[in-house]
Amino acid sequence: MKRWYFIIGLVFLILSGTACGKNTEQQIAEQIKLGEQYLLEQNYEQAIVAFNKAIELDPKQAEAYVGLADVYIQQEDYEQALVVLQEGAENTEDEESIQSKLLEVEQLIQQHNAEMASQALMSKVQELENSLGYIDAANYTSDKTGISSYVFCD
Repeated sequence: MKRWYFIIGLVFLILSGTACGKNTEQQIAEQIKLGEQYLLEQNYEQAIVAFNKAIELDPKQAEAYVGLADVYIQQEDYEQALVVLQEGAENTEDEESIQSKLLEVEQLIQQHNAEMASQALMSKVQELENSLGYIDAANYTSDKTGISSYVFCD
C-alpha cells in the first residue's frame, strides 16, 4: 500500500513539474505581450521591466531581446539597444531575428553619428559666418546639401 502512495506521489510530482513548465512559458508570453503593449503606449519604463522579466524567465527568448532593443531604439539609445542585442546573440545562439535587428541598429548608429557630425559642422560654419563681418550677404548661396558658399567682396 505504501508503494502505491509513493508511485502516485511520484506521478503527481512529475505532472506538477510539467505544468510549471507551461506556466513559465505562459508567463514569458504574457511578459512579451505586455512589453509590446507598453511600447505601443510609449510607456518605456514598464516595457523595459516586462521584457527584462521575460529574459529573466528564459534567457533564450530572442523575441524578448528584440522587444527590449526596440524600446531603446524608440528612445534613440542605440548603444544600449546594441548591448541588449549582443547579449541576446550570445544567449540565443545568434537567432536570426536578433542578427537582423543588430544590422538595423548598426545602421541607425551610423546614421545618428553622421547626423551629429553634420550638426557639429553646421554649427562651426555658423560660428565662422558670425565671426566674418565682411561677407556680402547678397552673394550667399546654399546648395541642396546644405553647404554654403560665398562670393567675397573687396
